Amino acid sequence: MLLGRYLAAALWRGTLQVLLVLAALLLFVTLIGELEDIGVDGYEFTDALIYSMLQLPRSLLEVMAPVALLGTLAGLGALAGRRELLAMRAGGLSRRTLVVIVLTAAASIALPTFLMADLAVPASQRVAQNLQAESAGGGATRLGDRIWLRDEARFISVARVESAQRLAGVQIYEFDGNRLTRVIAARAARIEAGHWSLQDYRLTALSDAGARAEQGDELAVPIAVGADLVALFETQPEMLSVRRLYRYIDYLQRNELQAGDYQMVLWQRLSLPVSILVMSLLAVPFLYGSPRAGLARRLAVGVLFGVVFFLLQGTLASSAQIYGIHPALAAFAPPALAAGITLFAFGRVR
Repeated sequence: MLLGRYLAAALWRGTLQVLLVLAALLLFVTLIGELEDIGVDGYEFTDALIYSMLQLPRSLLEVMAPVALLGTLAGLGALAGRRELLAMRAGGLSRRTLVVIVLTAAASIALPTFLMADLAVPASQRVAQNLQAESAGGGATRLGDRIWLRDEARFISVARVESAQRLAGVQIYEFDGNRLTRVIAARAARIEAGHWSLQDYRLTALSDAGARAEQGDELAVPIAVGADLVALFETQPEMLSVRRLYRYIDYLQRNELQAGDYQMVLWQRLSLPVSILVMSLLAVPFLYGSPRAGLARRLAVGVLFGVVFFLLQGTLASSAQIYGIHPALAAFAPPALAAGITLFAFGRVR
């Protein structure tokens, strides 16, 4: 339908405008926060700019639901201000048809946003983490799914950083010049002062006489790499896709480790498309007001609702573990409340 495409284009245009303004603002704020680190350990302005740009997808993700509300108000509100919506309604555009058009257009925004959350954000966070580690020095980097560290003649590979002191899936390769002398594989490692304590290890010593193998419950290896460098590679929830979040939560729960932060991020990611749809729909009742209300007034109301929604999301996410709120309830409560407000607002529209 031509009318539907016209309205959807206005909504997309408004959302893009709001998104670009917020992207510039968020990039500027992040860059300002990085300026104090410039000049430390070779950290230059270009590094700060690249790091800020890598953080941008994650920052935008946190405000996409309010962006959907403001974008719908900006795009369709401009049509309402020019009385185009009034003419469309006089020509037979029903409220139900408008709702379907808005939901369809919002869905076309929600899907790419979810893909960005599941693909682009984890990738950008891993690159940003590498950049931080390289700036800190210490010969540390992430290659694929593993973290690589160097400690003099040792090369250390780590599968997971569970905390600044605890690692999982550790492999150590020791060299004498260009010759490999020892290979140690351990299920886990604990970082202590001046050494790592390897747990459930297997050691293979290589020499001209051949290979000698041994295994045991615990082995202390003098490694100078400390918790401050390792902490840069701690597995953050935002660095994982939905599939990996499921697997990592299952791993943490099987090992009786804290999984609350990862569960919260998982449910927030799953609730994101719903939040975008609901917040876009919340804008529709405001479009039925008097055309004299103006775009600025509509946007002011949208900013207010967007800020409240954003603060409610953050408050519930941070207090879920403290008060024992299930992560799914904490994640879906804000869009559910917005849906209730939307229904109430529609009930008051004539």
